[in-house]
Amino acid sequence: MKSGDIRKIAKWLQKDHALAGWGLTRDRIAKSPGGLDLDALLDRIEAEMGEAPELIKWYMNFCLAEVGIQFPKLRKRALAIGKAIGAYSDYPERKGCISPYAPTWINEMVSRQS
Repeated sequence: MKSGDIRKIAKWLQKDHALAGWGLTRDRIAKSPGGLDLDALLDRIEAEMGEAPELIKWYMNFCLAEVGIQFPKLRKRALAIGKAIGAYSDYPERKGCISPYAPTWINEMVSRQS
């Protein structure tokens, strides 16, 4: 990943492009995380997700879950952030679907990796 691409993502996370930026960031975490500062990303999610507009919160939650699922060294922190924010903890679950509550989602997906 070129450094210019990393700056582009940071720009896309700004207010005017936040929805697209968080969607792109989620894809990057899952497919090509090289060059991303995941600790800084978790800092931002922790600071902003609780008050974010609903659609942006949804994509931030995806990012949080992907970090927790894909990066064992950051999993404990991702779980703690998810619990502290509590986003989607009361989301109705459909049979056969995974809850979007990050701690449940992370633990379920990690258990499937084993």
